[in-house]
Amino acid sequence: YLLDFKEGVEFKLYGTERLPHARCVAVQSERLFGLNVLEGVVGEIERRGSLFRATGGEHANYVSYRRSSREPLPRVLLIIDEFHELFAVDDRIGARAGDLLEKIVRQGRAFGVHVLLGSQSLASLPALGQHVLRLLPIRLVLPSAESDAALALGERNDEARFLTRRGDGILNDSGGTPEANVRFQGTFLSEDERGDICRRLREAAEAVGWRSSPRIFEGHAAASVEDLDPEQFLQDLRADAPPRLLRLRLGEPLGLAGPVNLDVRRESGGNVIFVGRDSDGVAQSLLAIWLASCIATPSASVEVVDFMPAEDGYVDELPHLSMAPGVRVYRPRAAKDVLTRAAELVESRVRRDSYNESPHVIVLWGLHRARDLLLDGDDFELREAFDTVLSSGPEAGVFVTAWADSLSSLNKRLSRTELRDFSHRVATEMSRDDSEALLDSPDAALLKPYQVAYHHIDSGLSLRARAYQAPSAQWCQLLVKTARPQDRGA
Repeated sequence: YLLDFKEGVEFKLYGTERLPHARCVAVQSERLFGLNVLEGVVGEIERRGSLFRATGGEHANYVSYRRSSREPLPRVLLIIDEFHELFAVDDRIGARAGDLLEKIVRQGRAFGVHVLLGSQSLASLPALGQHVLRLLPIRLVLPSAESDAALALGERNDEARFLTRRGDGILNDSGGTPEANVRFQGTFLSEDERGDICRRLREAAEAVGWRSSPRIFEGHAAASVEDLDPEQFLQDLRADAPPRLLRLRLGEPLGLAGPVNLDVRRESGGNVIFVGRDSDGVAQSLLAIWLASCIATPSASVEVVDFMPAEDGYVDELPHLSMAPGVRVYRPRAAKDVLTRAAELVESRVRRDSYNESPHVIVLWGLHRARDLLLDGDDFELREAFDTVLSSGPEAGVFVTAWADSLSSLNKRLSRTELRDFSHRVATEMSRDDSEALLDSPDAALLKPYQVAYHHIDSGLSLRARAYQAPSAQWCQLLVKTARPQDRGA
Protein backbone atom coordinates (compact mmCIF):
# COMPACT_ATOMS: atom_id res chain seq x y z
CA TYR A 1 0.00 0.00 0.00
CA LEU A 2 1.63 3.25 -1.18
CA LEU A 3 0.22 6.43 0.35
CA ASP A 4 1.66 9.89 -0.30
CA PHE A 5 0.19 12.82 1.63
CA LYS A 6 2.24 15.62 0.09
CA GLU A 7 1.45 17.67 -2.97
CA GLY A 8 4.09 15.97 -5.13
CA VAL A 9 3.49 13.04 -7.45
CA GLU A 10 6.51 10.85 -6.71
CA PHE A 11 4.33 7.75 -6.28
CA LYS A 12 2.30 8.35 -9.43
CA LEU A 13 4.81 6.41 -11.54
CA TYR A 14 3.94 3.21 -9.67
CA GLY A 15 0.31 3.60 -10.63
CA THR A 16 1.00 4.56 -14.23
CA GLU A 17 3.27 1.55 -14.70
CA ARG A 18 0.85 -0.69 -12.74
CA LEU A 19 3.34 -1.96 -10.19
CA PRO A 20 2.11 -5.57 -10.04
CA HIS A 21 2.39 -6.18 -6.30
CA ALA A 22 0.90 -2.81 -5.27
CA ARG A 23 -2.61 -3.01 -3.86
CA CYS A 24 -3.13 0.74 -4.06
CA VAL A 25 -1.16 3.83 -5.10
CA ALA A 26 -2.42 7.08 -3.59
CA VAL A 27 -1.09 10.49 -4.64
CA GLN A 28 -2.09 13.69 -2.80
CA SER A 29 -4.00 11.41 -0.46
CA GLU A 30 -7.08 12.41 1.46
CA ARG A 31 -6.87 11.89 5.22
CA LEU A 32 -10.16 9.97 4.95
CA PHE A 33 -8.64 7.72 2.29
CA GLY A 34 -5.63 7.11 4.55
CA LEU A 35 -7.96 6.22 7.42
CA ASN A 36 -9.84 3.75 5.21
CA VAL A 37 -6.59 2.10 4.15
CA LEU A 38 -5.54 1.70 7.79
CA GLU A 39 -8.92 0.13 8.52
CA GLY A 40 -8.36 -2.29 5.64
CA VAL A 41 -4.91 -3.27 6.93
CA VAL A 42 -6.27 -3.85 10.45
CA GLY A 43 -9.02 -5.94 8.89
CA GLU A 44 -6.35 -8.09 7.21
CA ILE A 45 -4.55 -8.55 10.55
CA GLU A 46 -7.81 -9.69 12.14
CA ARG A 47 -8.51 -12.05 9.22
CA ARG A 48 -5.08 -13.63 9.61
CA GLY A 49 -5.62 -13.88 13.36
CA SER A 50 -8.76 -15.92 12.68
CA LEU A 51 -6.77 -18.22 10.39
CA PHE A 52 -4.15 -18.78 13.09
CA ARG A 53 -6.75 -19.39 15.81
CA ALA A 54 -8.48 -21.96 13.62
CA THR A 55 -5.40 -24.17 14.02
CA GLY A 56 -6.13 -24.52 17.73
CA GLY A 57 -3.08 -22.52 18.76
CA GLU A 58 -0.70 -24.72 16.80
CA HIS A 59 0.60 -21.67 14.92
CA ALA A 60 1.17 -18.45 16.83
CA ASN A 61 2.81 -16.45 14.07
CA TYR A 62 3.00 -15.80 10.38
CA VAL A 63 6.13 -17.80 9.59
CA SER A 64 5.03 -21.07 11.20
CA TYR A 65 1.51 -20.83 9.77
CA ARG A 66 2.73 -20.18 6.24
CA ARG A 67 5.33 -22.95 6.41
CA SER A 68 2.79 -25.49 7.63
CA SER A 69 -0.29 -24.50 5.60
CA ARG A 70 1.57 -23.73 2.35
CA GLU A 71 -1.06 -21.04 1.71
CA PRO A 72 0.04 -18.05 -0.42
CA LEU A 73 -0.15 -15.55 2.42
CA PRO A 74 1.94 -12.59 1.23
CA ARG A 75 3.64 -10.13 3.52
CA VAL A 76 1.99 -6.72 3.61
CA LEU A 77 4.00 -3.49 3.52
CA LEU A 78 2.23 -0.22 4.28
CA ILE A 79 4.32 2.76 3.08
CA ILE A 80 3.16 6.26 4.05
CA ASP A 81 5.15 9.28 2.89
CA GLU A 82 4.62 12.51 4.85
CA PHE A 83 2.61 10.47 7.33
CA HIS A 84 2.48 13.43 9.74
CA GLU A 85 -0.26 14.96 7.55
CA LEU A 86 -2.61 12.19 8.67
CA PHE A 87 -2.07 13.07 12.33
CA ALA A 88 -1.61 16.84 12.07
CA VAL A 89 -5.14 17.55 13.36
CA ASP A 90 -6.49 16.03 16.55
CA ASP A 91 -9.97 15.38 15.19
CA ARG A 92 -12.07 12.27 14.69
CA ILE A 93 -10.05 11.09 11.68
CA GLY A 94 -6.70 11.73 13.38
CA ALA A 95 -7.70 10.01 16.62
CA ARG A 96 -9.09 6.96 14.84
CA ALA A 97 -6.03 6.76 12.55
CA GLY A 98 -3.73 6.95 15.58
CA ASP A 99 -5.49 4.02 17.26
CA LEU A 100 -5.34 1.94 14.07
CA LEU A 101 -1.67 2.67 13.40
CA GLU A 102 -0.76 1.71 16.96
CA LYS A 103 -2.57 -1.59 16.53
CA ILE A 104 -0.78 -2.27 13.24
CA VAL A 105 2.63 -1.46 14.74
CA ARG A 106 2.03 -3.55 17.88
CA GLN A 107 0.46 -6.61 16.26
CA GLY A 108 1.32 -6.49 12.57
CA ARG A 109 4.70 -8.16 12.48
CA ALA A 110 3.37 -11.41 13.98
CA PHE A 111 0.95 -11.57 11.04
CA GLY A 112 3.36 -10.54 8.27
CA VAL A 113 2.20 -6.90 8.21
CA HIS A 114 4.87 -4.19 8.29
CA VAL A 115 4.96 -0.39 8.26
CA LEU A 116 7.37 2.12 6.69
CA LEU A 117 6.70 5.75 7.65
CA GLY A 118 8.44 8.73 6.06
CA SER A 119 8.30 12.39 7.06
CA GLN A 120 10.28 15.61 6.80
CA SER A 121 9.27 16.52 10.34
CA LEU A 122 8.14 14.75 13.52
CA ALA A 123 7.56 17.94 15.49
CA SER A 124 3.77 18.24 15.43
CA LEU A 125 1.69 15.06 15.66
CA PRO A 126 -1.17 15.97 18.02
CA ALA A 127 -3.27 12.96 17.00
CA LEU A 128 -0.45 10.41 17.41
CA GLY A 129 1.27 9.69 20.67
CA GLN A 130 5.09 9.69 20.62
CA HIS A 131 4.96 6.23 22.21
CA VAL A 132 3.77 4.84 18.86
CA LEU A 133 6.94 6.05 17.13
CA ARG A 134 9.03 4.48 19.89
CA LEU A 135 7.45 1.13 18.98
CA LEU A 136 9.21 1.29 15.58
CA PRO A 137 12.61 -0.33 16.13
CA ILE A 138 14.27 0.56 12.81
CA ARG A 139 15.16 4.23 12.30
CA LEU A 140 16.48 5.84 9.10
CA VAL A 141 17.67 9.44 9.34
CA LEU A 142 18.79 11.69 6.50
CA PRO A 143 20.01 15.30 6.93
CA SER A 144 17.29 16.99 8.97
CA ALA A 145 16.60 19.48 11.75
CA GLU A 146 18.32 18.68 15.01
CA SER A 147 15.01 18.44 16.86
CA ASP A 148 13.60 15.95 14.36
CA ALA A 149 16.76 13.84 14.42
CA ALA A 150 16.54 13.75 18.22
CA LEU A 151 12.95 12.52 18.04
CA ALA A 152 13.96 9.81 15.57
CA LEU A 153 17.18 8.60 17.19
CA GLY A 154 16.76 9.74 20.77
CA GLU A 155 18.26 12.54 22.86
CA ARG A 156 21.48 10.62 23.56
CA ASN A 157 22.14 9.88 19.90
CA ASP A 158 23.43 13.03 18.18
CA GLU A 159 25.35 11.53 15.27
CA ALA A 160 22.84 12.98 12.81
CA ARG A 161 24.54 16.38 13.20
CA PHE A 162 27.42 15.01 11.08
CA LEU A 163 25.14 14.33 8.11
CA THR A 164 25.94 17.01 5.53
CA ARG A 165 25.88 15.58 2.02
CA ARG A 166 22.78 14.74 0.02
CA GLY A 167 21.99 11.08 0.60
CA ASP A 168 23.99 10.84 3.83
CA GLY A 169 22.11 8.72 6.31
CA ILE A 170 22.09 6.71 9.52
CA LEU A 171 20.49 3.29 9.86
CA ASN A 172 19.69 2.18 13.40
CA ASP A 173 17.82 -1.08 14.02
CA SER A 174 17.85 -0.91 17.83
CA GLY A 175 15.41 1.88 18.56
CA GLY A 176 18.07 4.58 18.47
CA THR A 177 20.79 3.05 20.65
CA PRO A 178 23.97 4.98 19.64
CA GLU A 179 26.09 1.82 19.40
CA ALA A 180 23.78 0.50 16.64
CA ASN A 181 24.33 3.42 14.25
CA VAL A 182 25.37 2.47 10.73
CA ARG A 183 26.32 5.30 8.34
CA PHE A 184 25.35 4.88 4.70
CA GLN A 185 25.15 6.78 1.44
CA GLY A 186 21.73 6.57 -0.17
CA THR A 187 21.23 5.45 -3.77
CA PHE A 188 19.45 7.77 -6.20
CA LEU A 189 17.32 6.34 -9.01
CA SER A 190 15.93 8.68 -11.65
CA GLU A 191 12.32 8.47 -12.69
CA ASP A 192 13.34 6.81 -15.96
CA GLU A 193 15.28 4.14 -14.08
CA ARG A 194 12.42 3.49 -11.70
CA GLY A 195 10.00 3.33 -14.62
CA ASP A 196 12.19 0.77 -16.36
CA ILE A 197 12.28 -1.39 -13.23
CA CYS A 198 8.48 -1.20 -12.90
CA ARG A 199 7.95 -2.19 -16.52
CA ARG A 200 10.23 -5.19 -16.16
CA LEU A 201 8.39 -6.22 -13.00
CA ARG A 202 5.07 -5.96 -14.83
CA GLU A 203 6.38 -8.06 -17.74
CA ALA A 204 7.69 -10.71 -15.36
CA ALA A 205 4.38 -10.81 -13.50
CA GLU A 206 2.29 -11.14 -16.65
CA ALA A 207 4.59 -13.88 -17.91
CA VAL A 208 3.38 -16.07 -15.03
CA GLY A 209 -0.27 -15.07 -15.40
CA TRP A 210 -0.44 -12.25 -12.80
CA ARG A 211 -2.97 -9.67 -14.01
CA SER A 212 -3.65 -7.67 -10.86
CA SER A 213 -3.23 -3.88 -10.99
CA PRO A 214 -3.21 -1.36 -8.15
CA ARG A 215 -6.15 0.82 -7.19
CA ILE A 216 -5.03 4.35 -8.11
CA PHE A 217 -6.19 7.32 -6.06
CA GLU A 218 -5.35 10.92 -6.95
CA GLY A 219 -6.70 13.37 -4.41
CA HIS A 220 -7.16 16.21 -6.92
CA ALA A 221 -8.27 14.20 -9.97
CA ALA A 222 -11.49 12.62 -11.19
CA ALA A 223 -11.89 8.87 -11.26
CA SER A 224 -11.89 7.17 -14.65
CA VAL A 225 -14.90 5.07 -15.57
CA GLU A 226 -12.91 3.99 -18.62
CA ASP A 227 -10.96 1.70 -16.27
CA LEU A 228 -14.15 -0.33 -15.91
CA ASP A 229 -15.22 -2.57 -18.74
CA PRO A 230 -18.86 -1.68 -19.59
CA GLU A 231 -19.89 -5.28 -18.96
CA GLN A 232 -18.30 -5.12 -15.52
CA PHE A 233 -20.04 -1.78 -14.90
CA LEU A 234 -23.39 -3.41 -15.66
CA GLN A 235 -22.66 -6.49 -13.56
CA ASP A 236 -21.59 -4.37 -10.58
CA LEU A 237 -24.81 -2.36 -10.69
CA ARG A 238 -27.01 -5.42 -11.05
CA ALA A 239 -25.22 -7.60 -8.48
CA ASP A 240 -27.44 -8.40 -5.49
CA ALA A 241 -29.93 -5.75 -6.59
CA PRO A 242 -33.61 -6.54 -5.91
CA PRO A 243 -35.85 -6.54 -8.98
CA ARG A 244 -37.05 -3.09 -10.05
CA LEU A 245 -34.53 -1.31 -7.82
CA LEU A 246 -33.12 1.92 -9.26
CA ARG A 247 -29.39 1.90 -8.53
CA LEU A 248 -27.36 4.94 -9.55
CA ARG A 249 -23.57 4.97 -9.65
CA LEU A 250 -22.14 7.96 -7.76
CA GLY A 251 -18.37 7.47 -8.11
CA GLU A 252 -15.32 5.86 -6.56
CA PRO A 253 -14.89 5.73 -2.78
CA LEU A 254 -12.27 7.60 -0.76
CA GLY A 255 -10.95 4.21 0.25
CA LEU A 256 -10.48 0.66 -1.02
CA ALA A 257 -14.12 -0.43 -1.04
CA GLY A 258 -16.06 -0.99 -4.24
CA PRO A 259 -17.71 1.80 -6.26
CA VAL A 260 -20.29 3.98 -4.49
CA ASN A 261 -23.89 3.38 -5.56
CA LEU A 262 -27.17 4.98 -4.49
CA ASP A 263 -30.03 2.54 -4.00
CA VAL A 264 -33.17 4.56 -4.71
CA ARG A 265 -36.05 2.58 -3.27
CA ARG A 266 -39.81 2.77 -3.78
CA GLU A 267 -40.59 4.83 -0.73
CA SER A 268 -41.64 8.34 0.12
CA GLY A 269 -38.80 10.78 -0.56
CA GLY A 270 -37.16 8.49 -3.12
CA ASN A 271 -36.00 11.30 -5.42
CA VAL A 272 -32.43 12.49 -6.02
CA ILE A 273 -31.18 16.08 -6.09
CA PHE A 274 -27.67 17.15 -7.10
CA VAL A 275 -26.55 20.69 -6.26
CA GLY A 276 -23.30 22.26 -7.40
CA ARG A 277 -21.66 24.32 -10.10
CA ASP A 278 -20.23 22.49 -13.09
CA SER A 279 -16.84 24.21 -13.04
CA ASP A 280 -15.01 20.85 -13.11
CA GLY A 281 -17.44 19.15 -15.48
CA VAL A 282 -18.77 17.04 -12.61
CA ALA A 283 -22.43 17.74 -13.49
CA GLN A 284 -22.05 16.59 -17.07
CA SER A 285 -20.14 13.46 -16.07
CA LEU A 286 -22.72 12.67 -13.38
CA LEU A 287 -25.50 12.98 -15.95
CA ALA A 288 -23.66 10.47 -18.15
CA ILE A 289 -23.09 8.02 -15.29
CA TRP A 290 -26.70 8.26 -14.11
CA LEU A 291 -27.99 7.70 -17.65
CA ALA A 292 -25.68 4.69 -17.92
CA SER A 293 -27.02 3.44 -14.57
CA CYS A 294 -30.61 3.73 -15.81
CA ILE A 295 -29.70 1.88 -18.99
CA ALA A 296 -28.24 -0.86 -16.79
CA THR A 297 -31.58 -1.19 -14.96
CA PRO A 298 -33.70 -3.81 -16.77
CA SER A 299 -36.93 -2.39 -18.22
CA ALA A 300 -36.30 1.14 -16.92
CA SER A 301 -37.41 4.08 -19.07
CA VAL A 302 -35.94 7.58 -18.85
CA GLU A 303 -37.19 11.02 -19.91
CA VAL A 304 -34.60 13.81 -19.77
CA VAL A 305 -35.61 17.45 -19.83
CA ASP A 306 -32.45 19.41 -20.59
CA PHE A 307 -32.97 22.99 -19.43
CA MET A 308 -29.43 24.03 -20.34
CA PRO A 309 -28.79 26.29 -23.35
CA ALA A 310 -28.41 24.33 -26.56
CA GLU A 311 -24.89 25.73 -26.97
CA ASP A 312 -23.77 23.94 -23.82
CA GLY A 313 -24.61 20.62 -25.45
CA TYR A 314 -25.04 18.57 -22.28
CA VAL A 315 -27.02 15.81 -23.88
CA ASP A 316 -25.64 16.29 -27.38
CA GLU A 317 -22.20 15.25 -26.12
CA LEU A 318 -23.66 11.94 -24.92
CA PRO A 319 -25.36 10.74 -28.10
CA HIS A 320 -24.97 7.01 -27.49
CA LEU A 321 -26.60 7.31 -24.07
CA SER A 322 -29.21 9.97 -24.81
CA MET A 323 -30.44 8.11 -27.91
CA ALA A 324 -30.35 4.65 -26.34
CA PRO A 325 -33.56 2.59 -26.39
CA GLY A 326 -35.76 3.58 -23.47
CA VAL A 327 -34.25 7.08 -23.22
CA ARG A 328 -35.96 10.21 -24.54
CA VAL A 329 -34.58 13.75 -24.42
CA TYR A 330 -36.60 16.97 -24.52
CA ARG A 331 -35.96 20.70 -24.56
CA PRO A 332 -37.43 22.99 -21.85
CA ARG A 333 -40.71 23.69 -23.65
CA ALA A 334 -41.69 20.02 -23.25
CA ALA A 335 -41.31 20.07 -19.45
CA LYS A 336 -45.05 20.51 -18.81
CA ASP A 337 -45.99 17.61 -21.09
CA VAL A 338 -43.35 15.34 -19.55
CA LEU A 339 -44.40 16.09 -15.96
CA THR A 340 -48.12 15.89 -16.80
CA ARG A 341 -47.69 12.43 -18.37
CA ALA A 342 -45.58 11.35 -15.39
CA ALA A 343 -48.28 12.55 -12.96
CA GLU A 344 -50.93 10.61 -14.94
CA LEU A 345 -48.71 7.52 -14.81
CA VAL A 346 -48.34 7.88 -11.05
CA GLU A 347 -52.08 8.31 -10.53
CA SER A 348 -52.81 5.33 -12.77
CA ARG A 349 -50.45 3.06 -10.85
CA VAL A 350 -51.79 4.24 -7.49
CA ARG A 351 -55.40 3.80 -8.64
CA ARG A 352 -54.66 0.25 -9.82
CA ASP A 353 -52.67 -0.47 -6.65
CA SER A 354 -49.75 -1.36 -8.94
CA TYR A 355 -46.46 -0.57 -7.23
CA ASN A 356 -44.12 -3.07 -8.88
CA GLU A 357 -44.06 -1.92 -12.49
CA SER A 358 -40.92 -0.94 -14.37
CA PRO A 359 -38.99 2.09 -13.08
CA HIS A 360 -39.63 5.37 -14.87
CA VAL A 361 -37.07 8.13 -14.30
CA ILE A 362 -37.59 11.85 -14.94
CA VAL A 363 -34.29 13.74 -15.24
CA LEU A 364 -34.58 17.53 -14.82
CA TRP A 365 -31.15 18.74 -15.85
CA GLY A 366 -30.32 22.36 -15.13
CA LEU A 367 -33.28 23.02 -12.84
CA HIS A 368 -31.83 26.46 -12.13
CA ARG A 369 -32.73 27.36 -15.76
CA ALA A 370 -36.33 26.13 -15.49
CA ARG A 371 -38.24 29.42 -15.58
CA ASP A 372 -41.66 27.74 -15.76
CA LEU A 373 -40.98 26.00 -12.43
CA LEU A 374 -40.33 29.18 -10.45
CA LEU A 375 -42.36 29.19 -7.24
CA ASP A 376 -43.86 32.58 -8.10
CA GLY A 377 -44.95 31.38 -11.55
CA ASP A 378 -48.60 31.24 -12.61
CA ASP A 379 -48.78 27.78 -14.25
CA PHE A 380 -50.69 26.00 -11.49
CA GLU A 381 -51.30 22.85 -13.58
CA LEU A 382 -47.55 22.40 -14.01
CA ARG A 383 -46.91 22.91 -10.27
CA GLU A 384 -49.65 20.42 -9.40
CA ALA A 385 -48.23 17.77 -11.75
CA PHE A 386 -44.72 18.38 -10.42
CA ASP A 387 -45.90 18.04 -6.82
CA THR A 388 -47.75 14.80 -7.60
CA VAL A 389 -44.69 13.21 -9.19
CA LEU A 390 -42.42 14.26 -6.32
CA SER A 391 -44.70 13.22 -3.46
CA SER A 392 -46.38 10.07 -4.81
CA GLY A 393 -44.12 8.99 -7.66
CA PRO A 394 -41.33 7.08 -5.86
CA GLU A 395 -43.69 4.57 -4.21
CA ALA A 396 -45.16 3.88 -7.65
CA GLY A 397 -41.75 3.48 -9.27
CA VAL A 398 -41.62 6.96 -10.82
CA PHE A 399 -38.51 8.85 -9.70
CA VAL A 400 -37.15 12.36 -10.25
CA THR A 401 -33.42 13.12 -10.45
CA ALA A 402 -32.53 16.78 -10.81
CA TRP A 403 -29.52 19.08 -10.92
CA ALA A 404 -29.34 22.74 -9.91
CA ASP A 405 -26.20 24.85 -9.79
CA SER A 406 -26.80 26.37 -6.32
CA LEU A 407 -28.99 26.06 -3.27
CA SER A 408 -30.33 29.58 -3.75
CA SER A 409 -31.56 28.84 -7.28
CA LEU A 410 -33.01 25.53 -6.09
CA ASN A 411 -34.97 27.29 -3.33
CA LYS A 412 -36.62 29.47 -5.98
CA ARG A 413 -38.08 26.36 -7.64
CA LEU A 414 -38.75 23.95 -4.79
CA SER A 415 -40.87 24.68 -1.76
CA ARG A 416 -39.65 23.40 1.60
CA THR A 417 -42.16 20.54 1.35
CA GLU A 418 -41.02 19.63 -2.17
CA LEU A 419 -37.37 19.65 -1.11
CA ARG A 420 -38.21 17.09 1.61
CA ASP A 421 -39.34 14.77 -1.20
CA PHE A 422 -35.66 14.59 -2.26
CA SER A 423 -34.21 12.40 0.49
CA HIS A 424 -31.14 11.54 -1.63
CA ARG A 425 -28.92 14.63 -1.79
CA VAL A 426 -25.60 15.06 -3.59
CA ALA A 427 -23.41 18.18 -3.62
CA THR A 428 -20.10 19.48 -4.88
CA GLU A 429 -18.11 22.08 -2.92
CA MET A 430 -20.27 24.83 -1.40
CA SER A 431 -20.28 27.13 1.59
CA ARG A 432 -20.58 25.68 5.07
CA ASP A 433 -24.01 27.29 5.57
CA ASP A 434 -25.36 25.85 2.30
CA SER A 435 -23.89 22.44 3.13
CA GLU A 436 -25.56 22.45 6.55
CA ALA A 437 -28.88 23.47 4.99
CA LEU A 438 -28.81 20.85 2.23
CA LEU A 439 -26.93 17.93 3.81
CA ASP A 440 -27.35 18.55 7.54
CA SER A 441 -23.53 18.49 7.74
CA PRO A 442 -20.52 20.61 6.68
CA ASP A 443 -19.21 17.82 4.40
CA ALA A 444 -19.66 19.74 1.13
CA ALA A 445 -17.57 22.63 2.47
CA LEU A 446 -14.61 20.25 2.86
CA LEU A 447 -14.62 18.83 -0.66
CA LYS A 448 -11.77 19.02 -3.15
CA PRO A 449 -12.17 19.21 -6.95
CA TYR A 450 -14.00 16.24 -8.51
CA GLN A 451 -15.42 15.15 -5.17
CA VAL A 452 -19.06 14.91 -4.16
CA ALA A 453 -20.78 14.54 -0.79
CA TYR A 454 -23.90 12.43 -0.36
CA HIS A 455 -26.46 12.47 2.43
CA HIS A 456 -29.65 10.46 2.84
CA ILE A 457 -32.01 12.56 4.89
CA ASP A 458 -34.15 9.70 6.20
CA SER A 459 -31.41 7.30 7.31
CA GLY A 460 -28.70 9.87 8.13
CA LEU A 461 -26.17 8.03 5.92
CA SER A 462 -23.37 10.36 4.76
CA LEU A 463 -20.38 9.65 2.56
CA ARG A 464 -17.98 11.22 0.10
CA ALA A 465 -16.88 9.97 -3.32
CA ARG A 466 -14.73 10.87 -6.30
CA ALA A 467 -16.80 11.65 -9.37
CA TYR A 468 -15.92 10.10 -12.72
CA GLN A 469 -14.72 11.89 -15.79
CA ALA A 470 -17.33 11.94 -18.53
CA PRO A 471 -17.07 8.64 -20.44
CA SER A 472 -15.99 8.54 -24.05
CA ALA A 473 -18.41 7.96 -26.91
CA GLN A 474 -16.83 4.55 -27.50
CA TRP A 475 -17.42 3.49 -23.89
CA CYS A 476 -21.03 4.70 -24.01
CA GLN A 477 -21.69 2.92 -27.27
CA LEU A 478 -20.31 -0.37 -25.95
CA LEU A 479 -22.34 -0.05 -22.74
CA VAL A 480 -25.58 0.41 -24.67
CA LYS A 481 -24.82 -2.64 -26.83
CA THR A 482 -23.87 -4.73 -23.81
CA ALA A 483 -27.05 -3.75 -21.93
CA ARG A 484 -29.12 -5.73 -24.50
CA PRO A 485 -31.61 -3.02 -25.46
CA GLN A 486 -34.21 -5.58 -26.52
CA ASP A 487 -34.81 -6.27 -22.81
CA ARG A 488 -35.51 -2.63 -22.04
CA GLY A 489 -38.82 -0.86 -21.93
CA ALA A 490 -39.80 1.94 -24.21
